[in-house]
Amino acid sequence: MVPISKHVCIFKFSLLGAYIINLSYVFFLFPILHFIFSALAVEAGFSYLSCNAVMRITIDEVHACFDWF
Repeated sequence: MVPISKHVCIFKFSLLGAYIINLSYVFFLFPILHFIFSALAVEAGFSYLSCNAVMRITIDEVHACFDWF
């Protein structure tokens, strides 16, 4: 198992959760702008994935994160 800080896990997962919650609120409150925001969400998703690729997050690291919860 990969040694990983609990705070790093919570930080990464809370960022992802905040992203999802904020986008769901945006889609719920502004359905007319859904198309624009979904395009932005796709762009943000790609930048998030590329950021993760740079950080080299491995499957073992993800499993280690879930072991904390």
